[in-house]
Amino acid sequence: MKTIYKYEVPIEDEFSLNLPKGSTFLSLINQRGKPVLYFLVDPEEKTIEKIDFYLAGTGNPILENIDSYEFLGTFEVHPFVFHLFSRKVISIGVNSVIRSNQQK
Repeated sequence: MKTIYKYEVPIEDEFSLNLPKGSTFLSLINQRGKPVLYFLVDPEEKTIEKIDFYLAGTGNPILENIDSYEFLGTFEVHPFVFHLFSRKVISIGVNSVIRSNQQK
């Protein structure tokens, strides 16, 4: 059965998440002052995918290979505005790490 999981976005230039293969990005929002991602996932999926994220601040230089990323959304952490991008990297292993990334 598919489930919606929430993941906090760290304010770092780059970070990764391990998600069940086939997970679908739903939204990026500010929740109680913190940026969070929501994904529709199948927690029973055995294969996981590593997804890389890139966070760009408005007015800052951006990655040269940004075209290999998909734009997810924009959020504010006062006084800064950030723009989040992602790309799937590889399918890896089994689903043992998924829940360590997930928050309810």
